[in-house]
Amino acid sequence: MPFSNPQQEIVKMGIQKVHRGLAYGDGVMSGAGLAGQLVKLVGADTFAVNTSPTVESFGILAFDCADGQRPTIYCDGGIYETDVFTSADLAPQDGLYCGSDSKLRGGYDDATAAIKATLTTGTLNTNQIVWQAKTGGVIGDTISVTIVKSGTSTPLSVSVSNTDITVNLATAAVTGDVLSTAAEVVAAIVASTPSSALVRATALTPSGVMAAKTKTQLAGGADAALKVGTVLSVVNGLCKFLLKR
Repeated sequence: MPFSNPQQEIVKMGIQKVHRGLAYGDGVMSGAGLAGQLVKLVGADTFAVNTSPTVESFGILAFDCADGQRPTIYCDGGIYETDVFTSADLAPQDGLYCGSDSKLRGGYDDATAAIKATLTTGTLNTNQIVWQAKTGGVIGDTISVTIVKSGTSTPLSVSVSNTDITVNLATAAVTGDVLSTAAEVVAAIVASTPSSALVRATALTPSGVMAAKTKTQLAGGADAALKVGTVLSVVNGLCKFLLKR
């Protein structure tokens, strides 16, 4: 979905305004930046890409900008669409923060002003599930997930001990082959009050048959971050979001 600017033509999505808020078109870039990357103020009317969730982002680049060029920055308010984001499990109402790659990243917790821990299990395009802590902060790193394949005619079940989640996969009567799909495991997590209180599970390949996974901790929780936006929708790989400083 290309869009144009009087000074340059962008053939990739990058970022597109839906209802534009404030924009700033002055100053200079220190180092290059790409459309959709978050930038910070580093000097008098001087900007650079931001790579820290704890450093305030001035805004988000509207277009690619070379070192020394004048940027156009969407800097406060407004609704935008972008394909420049990191998280695979974005959902409406998710808070956004600045990732280490200068891209929007999901997992900001409004209640704690912190970053939620995550874990991805399974194989890409086969049976991946993203597990995200419900509460932000390093406390989320204490949550673990174990996925077990055991015996024959085993029913799908979920158990929780403290912050350790164990999923017992359903197996076939004769062969013991796994029957549970990623979507079924997510449904079991949602149906279990103790596990759904700990994590949000998102199946990236819902119909994929699951595989066993040894006990693995969630990781990446952090006790401090600054919010840069809120997800409104994610459709066909495009994130529509409200930009907030």
